[in-house]
Amino acid sequence: VYAVSADGGYSATVAVTVLDRPENSFGENITWSLSEEGVLTLTGTGPMPDYDESALIPWKELRSQILSVVIGDGITHVGQFAFYQCTNLESVLIPDSVTSIGAHAFYGCSSLAEITLPASLTLLQSAAFEKCTSLTAVSIPGTVRNIGPYAFRDCTALNTLELCSGVEAIGVHAFRNCSALTSLVLPETIRKLGSHAFRDCTSLTSIAFTGNAPTFGIDVFAGVTAIASYHSDNPTWTGDVFQDYGGDLTWMTSTVTIYPTLGESSDEITLSVSDNGYGISEEDLSKIWNR
Repeated sequence: VYAVSADGGYSATVAVTVLDRPENSFGENITWSLSEEGVLTLTGTGPMPDYDESALIPWKELRSQILSVVIGDGITHVGQFAFYQCTNLESVLIPDSVTSIGAHAFYGCSSLAEITLPASLTLLQSAAFEKCTSLTAVSIPGTVRNIGPYAFRDCTALNTLELCSGVEAIGVHAFRNCSALTSLVLPETIRKLGSHAFRDCTSLTSIAFTGNAPTFGIDVFAGVTAIASYHSDNPTWTGDVFQDYGGDLTWMTSTVTIYPTLGESSDEITLSVSDNGYGISEEDLSKIWNR
């Protein structure tokens, strides 16, 4: 490029660099395409960019057309707000190369019924799957030490939750109002339950703690009526731990000792909790006692 003064007294050469990027670029090394069948495919390497709001996502005007998402192997991070309120999204393929899912990444994906989180995942940020109201089951790999705040709040169809060994902390409001969840097994690695973590999980009737007593935030189980079991031979379970935490919890050990009525053998009968770790229900206990 040449610049010349009005009197023609000088000229200069300016170098201009033209970036050769595809029209559908997404960050530095990722491209995307949307097929007529509604499949959004992302290919490339490295992390997706994070955005401060969903309006900046390049496919924002196409969200209603997205039925499935395929994230290519080599992509390491699902960006913040990436699929925010893609309300017709039904399926997502997340490769083992992904190690983190950003805040609000799948917020409000109300048609998403299932998701498989890869064993490579280490970071699950705030509200990542909040208001995914069709999601029925999720397994959190043990590589995720901390589940972010609001991560699965208002997932009202979620009835199966697996927290794998390795998970240490559950953020505030993380599973609030997961009203279809009926049972909960907390792995031996759990150290902290954030405030309101399981608030308004109104179908939750069985809670099993398999390790040390964790620290509890405020109203962790508000609105919950359940039996909570723990290992009686674990010295961290002391009197001040056995509270309701905003709900109505009945505490019992994971080994129940029943003494026979008069006229039967004087030997006590010890019943161990079943392998599923959920403890013995009040109904089953009543049946055993009345035999």
